[in-house]
Formats: sequence, structure tokens, C-alpha cells
Amino acid sequence: MLLGAAARSSRWCTSSGESKLGERALRQSEERYALAMEGANEGHFDWNFEQGPSFLSPQMKLLHGRSADAPSPPATHGSLRSTFIPMTSPGCEAAVRDHFEGRTDHYEAEYRVRHPDGEWHWLQARGRCIRDASGNVHRFVGSAIDITARKNAEAEKERLEIQLRQSQKMEAMGTLAGGIAHDFNNILGAILGYGELAQKAAPEGSVVRRYLDNVMHAGGRAKALVERILAFSRSGVGERGPDQRASRDRGNARAACRFASARRTSRRNVSRPATRRSSATRPSCTRSR
Repeated sequence: MLLGAAARSSRWCTSSGESKLGERALRQSEERYALAMEGANEGHFDWNFEQGPSFLSPQMKLLHGRSADAPSPPATHGSLRSTFIPMTSPGCEAAVRDHFEGRTDHYEAEYRVRHPDGEWHWLQARGRCIRDASGNVHRFVGSAIDITARKNAEAEKERLEIQLRQSQKMEAMGTLAGGIAHDFNNILGAILGYGELAQKAAPEGSVVRRYLDNVMHAGGRAKALVERILAFSRSGVGERGPDQRASRDRGNARAACRFASARRTSRRNVSRPATRRSSATRPSCTRSR
């Protein structure tokens, strides 16, 4: 009997020691898990619809703008809806419904929550539901993390991309406007040059002179408009390169050559009538002889 009692006592001590070791390992595992979640700045949740209230980690409560020691809500579908389906993110309801109805393998959604200080925070929640033998959901577990910094960075990136596209549009407009202005300036140079020659040849006070004065006045306004367009094209976004400036200079040189040629032609045309009259009088002198 003594031997039997000693054996039973030994087995009890062994079982008790194993139980303590198991409890110690469980506590260590829970501590490691809590430290890992705290290091990742994640909160976790557990909705057990059959065995009592829900569980929200202290970090999960802080992420939703609550105090870390606030009581957890009851494990009901209503409390789940109010926690993970805020009014500001209607897409969360579809994500929860699709997962609970078996159309998705896991739940994942992004939503905004407003903290007591009035600041909005973006959260990303991931989780999965556990079903019983009949396929009914009896538990919902997962975690959430604050992604406000990422959302702000994405918004800033989108703003900069829009600004860049707008700058590229303005640059293209400036380049196009500058090219058109230079080409029109070359044509306008010829118009003003020939107009000036015609204006000088027309008698003062005549109808033609009045018409030409109006033409030159309109040409001056067109020249001012061209200068404004060129100023816009050179205002940074529409700055022209060396090749484009060389093309502009060649165009101006061609216009100057045409203007000089027109002046020489006009002088010859003015001097030719006197020559013709002198040559026309010579045959009459010969006939008189």
C-alpha cells in the first residue's frame, strides 16, 4: 500500500509539474504575442457570438478613439456593425457581408474613425470568421492597424501628380503658343513691311492712305499680341530651347531679307517711270528731225 501511495503521489507531482510548465509556456506565448502586437502597433479583436462578451485589446480601443481601459462591447452583430462598419465607409458593410456569407476567404477593409479630439484616422482591419459544423459563424477574430500616414502620403502623391500633369499641360501650351507666335511674327513682319511701303507711297489725305493707316494700326496691335504670347511662352514652363530659338532667328532673318528686297523693288519702280518718259521723248525728237 505504501508503494501504491508513493506511486500515485509521484504521478500527481509529475502531472502537477507538467500542468505548471504548460501554464508557464502559455503565459510566455501570450506575452510574446502581446509584445509582437504592441511592436507592430496593431490591435486585435475577438467576437465570440456564443460564449460571452467580445474582446478588444487596449491598442484596438485606442485605435478607435476609446480609452485603453474602456469596457468591451457585447459580442453581438449590432456591436460588430457599429465597430467595423462606420457611416463614413459604406464599403465595409459589403466586405463583412461577403465574408460572413462565404463569398470571400477573409475580411479586409479600410475605414475612417473620428477620435474625441476631432481628428480623423484611417484604419485597416483584417480578420476571418470561424464556423461551426453546420456552417454558421460563431466567432470572428482579426486585427487592425492605423494607416493614416500612408493615406496622407497617397493623397500628397496624388496632389503632386495632378500638379505635375498640369505643369506638363502648361509647358505644352507654352511651346505651342511660342511656335505659333514666331511663325505669325514672320508673316506679320512682311505685312507691316509692305504696308509701310504702301503707306509712304499713298498720297496724304487719300482714301487709300486712310485704309493703309488702319491696316498699320491693326498690325501694331497684332504685334503687341504676339509679344504677349511670346512672353507667356518664355515664362518658365514654355521656355524654348536653342533649336527653337535658332529657327526663330532664321525666320526673322528671312523676313528682314524680304523687307529689304521689297524696299529695293519699290525704289526701282519709282525710278522707272522717269526713265520710260525720257526714252519715249527720243523717238518724237527723231521724227521731228
